[in-house]
Amino acid sequence: MKSSLHFTIVFALLSGFAHAQSLNATIAGRVLDPSSAVLPGVQVTITNKATNISRQTVSNDAGFYRFAALEPGDYTVELKLPGFAARRVDNITVNT
Repeated sequence: MKSSLHFTIVFALLSGFAHAQSLNATIAGRVLDPSSAVLPGVQVTITNKATNISRQTVSNDAGFYRFAALEPGDYTVELKLPGFAARRVDNITVNT
């Protein structure tokens, strides 16, 4: 039986000070199992729904992941780790 992945997402808006017209955002989070144990090595994929452009990262030893310099829009986040059921979250909106 596969356990499920749990995760938190933290949104932080970062403005580009050097370029007054440039506003980007960061999505960061932490991946945990159902017992709240940290899960390192989780493949995290973020996809911009309008452009279908994806980026990938892997959660670190503390279970954290981070995507910086994101354009405003709607995103999907997928998490995968062998032995666990994959998790997908749709309609994460990034605003500036």
